[in-house]
Amino acid sequence: MSIVAHVRTKGDVISDTKKVMNLVNWSEHIDGDNVFIKVNYMSDQVIPGLCTSPWLLEGVLQELTSQGKRVTIGDADLATSKQLVRAINRWGVVDICKKYNIKFVNLSNEPTTNKSTQIPDVIESIPIPNIILNADNVITLPVAKTHYLTRLTCSLKNQWGTIPRFRQQYHPIADLLIPEINRILNVNLTIIDATICMEGEGPRTGIPKLVNSILASPDLVAADRCVQDIMGLSGEIKHIENSAKMIKGSQLAYQVLGDPLETFKFIEAKKTIVTNFELLLRHVPILNTIIFKTGFFAIPSMIATKYNTFYYFKRYGIKYREKVLEQAPQYKALYGILPGYQEH
Repeated sequence: MSIVAHVRTKGDVISDTKKVMNLVNWSEHIDGDNVFIKVNYMSDQVIPGLCTSPWLLEGVLQELTSQGKRVTIGDADLATSKQLVRAINRWGVVDICKKYNIKFVNLSNEPTTNKSTQIPDVIESIPIPNIILNADNVITLPVAKTHYLTRLTCSLKNQWGTIPRFRQQYHPIADLLIPEINRILNVNLTIIDATICMEGEGPRTGIPKLVNSILASPDLVAADRCVQDIMGLSGEIKHIENSAKMIKGSQLAYQVLGDPLETFKFIEAKKTIVTNFELLLRHVPILNTIIFKTGFFAIPSMIATKYNTFYYFKRYGIKYREKVLEQAPQYKALYGILPGYQEH
């Protein structure tokens, strides 16, 4: 049975992040000094629950740098938008990196190595950025959210973003590819931002959900199963189940160390007509090639970006943000200082 550490926070996210790291004895799981941190900055709009909170990131950096670890932080652009540079500026990450003299890399621009898989009948190799492969350790900092494709996105799914380019083409095999990416990377530790999560039409256009939790574990499978229970998502989540079988040492069973869990009933993400149509097209080889692997893809990409940036954010996102921060005044001052908070 794997250990999942859990701390309920009242708003001092930096201190409580360090607390949960020490509760799980983080230094026992980190060998060597070169650490790569995989964050999640999929949006340049500041909506709680959408991206890794900068305070959780800063708490992790304080712990690591106090022990002399050399840290690199990274994420990638989306398939439909080159959002990352704007995102890390608006979420305050650039300032944090300057404060701790840490390099942030855009994985979409990094050289890669094709790593052979154990599922060659599904996919023979995966391009992985060399900067991650050359690290002594990998720590992942996901946000707990519902997801239209995989039901839940958290520790395991966060490594999907290490595939630097064109990863949308792998959607039909996500439940097998997510375990395989994590097997190759052998992530040492997950520290989960469940302060404000996201429910409904995640991972991009959902509803912020106040949970006030921070979790940590060296076993990403156990951690994600724990988050599944917190969210109240019943039944099988395939990429978690597959990961338990494909990643050596992983377990679905877990023991909570620290504060007791609170369970919720998250609104699940549902596949829409658009997402179902996309998956259908991807299963037709000639259409998959024409629509998703040529310049034609720029058209649906532009439409998706405009919808997220203008329609969702202006009509729903800002209202969702204000509502959840009214419920949690301990976070309101924190989000109010971010450069992107006033981006309307």
